[in-house]
Amino acid sequence: MGIQTVGGGMNIHEARKPASIEKNGLRVACLQYNTIGPRESWASPLKAGSAFIEDTINKLRELGIRTAGGGMNICEARQPARLEKNRIRTAFLQYNAVGPRESWAFPLKAGSAFIRVETHYVNDKANPGGLPSSIYTVVDPATLHDMEQDIRQAKLTSDIVIVGVHMGLLGAPVILQYQTEISRRAIDAGAEMVLACHAHALVGIEMYKGKPIYHGLGNFVTVTNAFAPDSPNSVQRAYQPFHALSTIPYLPVKPSGGLKTGIPYYPFSEESRNTIIAKCILNKEGLLEARFIPCFINDQAQPVPVRRDQGGQQVLAEAGYPNGFETTITTTTSPEDVAISTAIQAYLEQVGIKAKVNQVDGGGYTQAITSTWDGLILFLARADADLGTVMPRYLAQSATLFSKGIIHPDNVERLFKDVAAAPDEAGKKQRACELQRAVFEEHALFTPLYVSMQQAVKQPYVVNDGINVANATSWTPEEVRIQK
Repeated sequence: MGIQTVGGGMNIHEARKPASIEKNGLRVACLQYNTIGPRESWASPLKAGSAFIEDTINKLRELGIRTAGGGMNICEARQPARLEKNRIRTAFLQYNAVGPRESWAFPLKAGSAFIRVETHYVNDKANPGGLPSSIYTVVDPATLHDMEQDIRQAKLTSDIVIVGVHMGLLGAPVILQYQTEISRRAIDAGAEMVLACHAHALVGIEMYKGKPIYHGLGNFVTVTNAFAPDSPNSVQRAYQPFHALSTIPYLPVKPSGGLKTGIPYYPFSEESRNTIIAKCILNKEGLLEARFIPCFINDQAQPVPVRRDQGGQQVLAEAGYPNGFETTITTTTSPEDVAISTAIQAYLEQVGIKAKVNQVDGGGYTQAITSTWDGLILFLARADADLGTVMPRYLAQSATLFSKGIIHPDNVERLFKDVAAAPDEAGKKQRACELQRAVFEEHALFTPLYVSMQQAVKQPYVVNDGINVANATSWTPEEVRIQK
């Protein structure tokens, strides 16, 4: 199951073209924003605000889109949106951690689910009334506990729990104390991943206990007239109790994108045009892969994915090959191998690398992999259940295959032994993952390009035979048994 999420979005209240929302594949909408309900309703939140929020929720439900993070009262706002696909049950919980209080839901008031955060400005210099020397953000224990309880409760009836939090410092790519505390407490309570937005800037991705925390997704479809001089909230936005620059207790953010770039209704900085889509692959047991898709906000304020070859050309130029270079792909004469090599050839050509496909017979191929070769070589490796057994066959210094044509880093040779000597299953998995990172990422001894799935036929009463067991697990023939 794949989950794709995006950051800042537009207000869809009174959507005039619901078909445009339906066709883009949206399944869950988050309502935990600081702007939930129009700002003019904050003067009488129990009346006008509730009507606007109710209208938005009803419109989304008419379109078949589930909602999370907002409701007609705090109980509704804390309820998860649930989605089931491929028999994987996913719950989405959303919270507002930036305020203002007027946007929060209470027992008799509509609004967003929230986590209260207090900001403390400390001036410990000999200058009372001057700029703070330290700024602390403190999370309210009660509302943080509410979030943890919501996660644990959702986990009882779901395979996956995803938490989104509206938090961050507007316009700044920094991670504040409260953001780390909320995100990690969510993971500790059972969330599979945490997604944050509000800063309108890319902030960074952290892996905590093997779970991804996207600290700031940046913008996506973010068009607004809120910062225009004649906008309805211009008076409120201009209100500043700290009039003197020397007494402003924070860094003021000045939107600069709209006027500078000429993009209508995009009043954010030039840097904010770089953004991402979070993409995660999940199964019933949890996270398999955490990814992101880089995007760029174009001159029509549209997020456009950035292709690999565009970045690849820049990497080649920085490596000293602005015009690319030539190489060779050695492969067997089998039609499948030739087709794969031809596809790789086309991909490489897009970034300026001209690769010649060199087809060799069985004898020539064996000679190449047992000695040396020029350029690239295509090799199909079986995904064995035990990496500590299969990888040394090809990559160890003592191996008969590839050993003369590749480097042999000390940490890889050490990890071969560590995986084999692991005292238990957990240790073997941990060291096998370290081995994969060293081989594929740190030293790039192999570059995995694709996975070929083959059908395996067996009787249903034969169990623990190692067939279709995922990588990074161990298996021995002694475990095979017949289910009586």
